[in-house]
Parts: sequence; structure tokens; C-alpha cells
Amino acid sequence: MLRAAVRTPAEAAHPDRVYSVVENPNAIVPIEEVSTSWRRCLGELGVDPSSHDAPRILTTQELREIRAPVEELVASAQEELGRLHGIVGKVGYAVLLTSSGGVVVAYRGDPSRAVQFKHWGIWMGAIWAEHVEGTNGIGTCIAEQRPVTVHRTQHFRTRHTSLSCCGAPVFGPDGKLAAVLDVTSIDPDVSDRSHALALVVTIDSARAIEESLFRRHFRREWSLVIAPPSIIGRVSMLAVDDDQRIVGADCNARSMLGLDDSLLATGVSLWTIFNRSPLLFRRRNADAMAQLIRIGDNQPWRALITPPETRAATTNEALLHARSRIGHLDHILHEAPDSQLREVALGGRLRVDEFVKAHQAGAAAALSPRERYILELIGGGQSNKEIARLLGIAPETVKSHVKNLFVKLSVERRAQAVYRAQSLGMMATA
Repeated sequence: MLRAAVRTPAEAAHPDRVYSVVENPNAIVPIEEVSTSWRRCLGELGVDPSSHDAPRILTTQELREIRAPVEELVASAQEELGRLHGIVGKVGYAVLLTSSGGVVVAYRGDPSRAVQFKHWGIWMGAIWAEHVEGTNGIGTCIAEQRPVTVHRTQHFRTRHTSLSCCGAPVFGPDGKLAAVLDVTSIDPDVSDRSHALALVVTIDSARAIEESLFRRHFRREWSLVIAPPSIIGRVSMLAVDDDQRIVGADCNARSMLGLDDSLLATGVSLWTIFNRSPLLFRRRNADAMAQLIRIGDNQPWRALITPPETRAATTNEALLHARSRIGHLDHILHEAPDSQLREVALGGRLRVDEFVKAHQAGAAAALSPRERYILELIGGGQSNKEIARLLGIAPETVKSHVKNLFVKLSVERRAQAVYRAQSLGMMATA
């Protein structure tokens, strides 16, 4: 059922709260991006916080024109959209991929709730730019160009104060914003905790889409996933030609290595950044792990090197070539024993396919049957208390099992555990 149009006292008071925050520079709002966005929406964009107008949804023809330039992006995202919805859809979220202008170009949601989602604008062709809808997970993510969560009354427009959304930017191979990946719940009672978990997996999925898009764009070049020795989570990507000149760098690599379009246009060599080791690029038949030593620094950078796609590649081979590796390899890049990389420090290569298979088998075997079952229940959205009641054990015992499986999967949060297990083939994506 759709919510009645009658305004609650909280909704009636919402515009006054917005004006109060905007007019008072010292007003306290839990998230800085929200107060900044509210001021921007009212002062610069002229959005009405009391508006109850329905979101605008483009016609089929208008959407076709918007979507045409981003078809490669949409194609690159398909697998990850399904994986993400397999996680967050269980607790009522819809998944949206938008253009850089905030128009929804891909959608995943429960078909039985389609009428509700469309009512709220959680639909193909809906426009969620800030100048149209005010503060929201998509529009504010575009404005800030960083992950954003907007929970219920943090929205600018009164109509949206029962929604909860998380937006994560997707940067293209040129380092510029290409899209926003968003998950939105229309359930006004979604918990703060569930919403925080939704943001974690949305960010992971946005990164996976970025990687797939990068690999597709530079499929005729060598792709390098590089992990610095001390910045966990700042995995970056480079594209290198046969002469080891850097021809592409993702947003993280540009920031970390000081690369930009003008420098890339000069044909800068990989060996102006790392110690020369050209033997790394001799073999062309499989992903390989390696070590790179940055000039002036003896700390090894872990790297995953993917050879160029062959021109005779089949459609399935092309899809495999473009598939994201970061989601299940970032922890390996940081944690693989140095003994396994000894030969690559001297310019050799280590095949990764067998290593990943061994890691997958090891991670699966490390979990006890009870831990695996608890992981499945976590994936189904069960809380520790609910799991304890189901298994007839104390909540503290469940907490201990969860802590152990976190350690074994090298994660810190429940949503990350589910995502990691699915990436390793230990759980179905549903």
C-alpha cells in the first residue's frame, strides 16, 4: 500500500527545520554533507523544502537519449547490480544506477513492490539531481563526488523524509564522475544500523563497476591493480601499453601517483614511478601477482597484472576479462605471504588463478559448519538475537561465532562478510 497523503507532525515541521539550519551557521546536523547540501539547495538551487510534488520521470524517448551515451557503463554494471541487489534486496532496498546527471539508467527492485517504487521515483528515468529533488543520496553524491548516505529526515524535500538512500560515485576510466550507484529503501522504519551496512556494500559495488568499466575501456592494454604497502583500501588501477607506458589511470591512481591527462598524454613510463622490471610483461596467458618497488621507497607494492585481451577473444572470454577482481583480491594483495612473491621481486611472475582457487578453498574450509550456517543466516538479514533463538544458543555465543568468521574472511562488518563470501563462491548471490 502507498502511504496516505496526510502530513504527519514531523513532516509539517520539516521545512522549518531546514530553514533553521540554513539560517543558523552553528546549527548541529549529524552529517556535514547534509547541512552543506541543504544550504546549497535553498540558497543556490531554489528548491522548495515543503514540496510534495512527485519526482519527474522521463518519457521512454527522453530516457533513450540519456542512456545511449552510457550503454557501455550499463553493460559493465549488470553483473554487479545483480550481486548488490542479491544482498540489499532481502531487506527491501532497490538498486539504482544513474547517469552523471542523476537520471536512473538501470534499476533492480522487487517486482511485487514496483507500484510503490514508481510512486516514490525509485524507477527508470527518474531524475534525482539536487537542483530537482534537493538533498538525496544520488544528487548529493554527484555534488560532493564522494559516498553519501541520506537517511529519512536528512532529505531536503518533505516528500522524501521516509526514504533512506546511499549513493556511491562511479568514476570512469578518465578519472571523471561517470555515474552514481544508489540503494534506496522506501520503508520508513529501516534501522540506522541496516542503512550503515547498505552504504558499505554500495561503495564496494561501485568500485567493482569502476574496475569493470576500466578493464573494458583498456582491454587492449595491460591492466594493473596496485595496492600500496600502507594504505588499506586504496587499491588503484593503471593501464600500460607494450612499451610499459602508462596510457590510463583510475581516479585513485591519479590521486596517489600524481597523474593527470596532460602527463598521460606525454607517454610517461611506468618505470619513472617504479623500479624497472620489464620481465613482468612477458607472459600473456593469465593474471599474475607481482611486486613493484616505488622509486625512492623500499616498501613493495603488491600488483595484479592482467594481459591484454586477445583480438580473437570470444564474447565469454571478453566478459571474463572485464570482470572485477578487486572485490576478492584486494585482501590477497595485502595479505599474500612474501614467500609466495619471492620470485616476482626479482622480476618473475606468479600465476594467480591457482592462488585464488587455493584461497577460496582455504577460506571455505576455515569456516566451521556452524559458522557457515550463521553466515547464511546473516545473509538472510537475521540479527544476532534472531540467530540465537533459531539455534537455541546464547546471543553472546553467536557474537563469538560472528567474530571468528570475520577474522577468517578478513572483514570487519556483516555486509562485508556476505559480500566476501559471495565473491569467493561460498554463498549464492540470490
